[in-house]
Amino acid sequence: MGRLLYERLPAHERPLWAVAALAAVCDVAGSIPEIDDLIVLAHFRERWPEARQAFDALRQLTLTAAREGDMEGRRGALLGLAENVAKVIYNASGSPAAYDHNAGWKVVSCLGEVLDELGDAARREDAWQAITTS
Repeated sequence: MGRLLYERLPAHERPLWAVAALAAVCDVAGSIPEIDDLIVLAHFRERWPEARQAFDALRQLTLTAAREGDMEGRRGALLGLAENVAKVIYNASGSPAAYDHNAGWKVVSCLGEVLDELGDAARREDAWQAITTS
């Protein structure tokens, strides 16, 4: 499903689509400033190249969480989603050394992992609406 949703979008629409998925669940693990920053930069096309640094910051959080055994549950799922969103934003910038193209396909499955952790049917419906009506 992720591939189908992602590939139908023009490249310049992909960052806001991906960030809509992230914004739908960004509060599930408490406030994470790196995620908040990523959501903001997605709304400014001239800032999209900064998504590389945003990805690096998120990856550091992920590596720290993995070392501390904290990658299970909501936080780990959310960090995985955020990393893929950063990749989508950076790739849309047209800057060199793009991330793997299928990062956009993974946004939907990563969002699903976060929602599975929540077990909230209403939230799942809201998140699904956010990524299918953009």
